[in-house]
Amino acid sequence: MRRISFGILAWALLLPANAAAQDYQTGLKAAGSGNYAAALKEWRPLAAKGHAQAQHDLGLMYRHGRGVKRDYAQAAKWYRKAAEQGVAASQLALGRLYVAGRGIKKNFPKALDWFRMAAAQRSAAAKNNLGYMYRYGKGVSPDIGKAIIWYLDAGSQGYAPALDNLGMLFANGRRVPKDYVEAYKWLTLATSFGSSRAARYLKYVTKKMNATQVTEAKSLARDWIAEFRQRKKNRP
Repeated sequence: MRRISFGILAWALLLPANAAAQDYQTGLKAAGSGNYAAALKEWRPLAAKGHAQAQHDLGLMYRHGRGVKRDYAQAAKWYRKAAEQGVAASQLALGRLYVAGRGIKKNFPKALDWFRMAAAQRSAAAKNNLGYMYRYGKGVSPDIGKAIIWYLDAGSQGYAPALDNLGMLFANGRRVPKDYVEAYKWLTLATSFGSSRAARYLKYVTKKMNATQVTEAKSLARDWIAEFRQRKKNRP
């Protein structure tokens, strides 16, 4: 069974030591132990009163069928309530539902709007999704340049899927010049951040390269990692 992460905003909300906060934490502990019925009992009243984190977590429960029957329409309802309060994870989730047409009518322009809101809050997944939308012309005219910009932005946060996407773009040469050095670089980075697909495809790319190209690509990847670590160190 896929593990679902509840309570992702608890650190950011700085909840006061009041009854609502205690009820939310009680639900979070229950969900963490797999007792979703108990979590639902705590979170539903809070969500109805406007508790953004509880609303997001109810969306998760309905989206994945945890403690309730899977219901995309209910998931969309609760994600929207949290998204309208500025919860980036809900903005991202609601955008994905609009792309898939689950629980709500498929609508790429609305998906773009929610992805942009989440991206403005540094959601790497939302940035990667914007790259996808521009790459394939979902709700916008296809624009590979903007797609790459969004992939690079997401990748700069160490988001493996975006690094993987960059590697595949340059490896396949679709709407960009085929460049195995760049492909190797990005696939290596994606692999280092946990992409199993990148690791598999890297073997294919390596067979297309000579030793000099591999050496250059490895050097570029090392430089990128050094810059990434420095950015993390300097971040407030």
